[in-house]
Amino acid sequence: MKTKKQIIEWLKAQDWFKEFCANSGFLDEGELSNYVMRMNGCKEHLIEAAFVWPHAEYDFWQNAEYDYLTWLCPGETKPESVPDDSRFIFDRGSKEAPFYMVYAEGKSSPTFKHGSMEEATKEADRLAKLLNAKTYILAAVMEIRPEIVTSAVGIDDMEHQEDNPF
Repeated sequence: MKTKKQIIEWLKAQDWFKEFCANSGFLDEGELSNYVMRMNGCKEHLIEAAFVWPHAEYDFWQNAEYDYLTWLCPGETKPESVPDDSRFIFDRGSKEAPFYMVYAEGKSSPTFKHGSMEEATKEADRLAKLLNAKTYILAAVMEIRPEIVTSAVGIDDMEHQEDNPF
């Protein structure tokens, strides 16, 4: 098991270390050290969880994550937590999400997708007045696609599984 100090030294030795710190907002080694300490229970997600990977740089950061996991878990050919093509991370640099949703505090979950920030802002204003509640505009930052099911499971099989929510 790698120590916090070993992980920080490994990160600092990478060519992309400064870009990693800039993207994740770590201004100094103290902030990075605190982050590594907070991630102690799930060190294998250290790079993946540091920031939303810009879509244009997805392959670059996926490779950095793979290199880190290969170093962290030697002997594994493809560490389990390396992202696959079922993820799509929206371009953070564009400041445009593919859609926005409005949530009114204490009310039901949002269901309508707004195509622009302007539309969502108008709806948030309307709902705040109508419901006399704080409203929040939520922006999509990542899409996780479900895995393709390659085999069918019968209803009888599912009923006998413990903790099955269906």
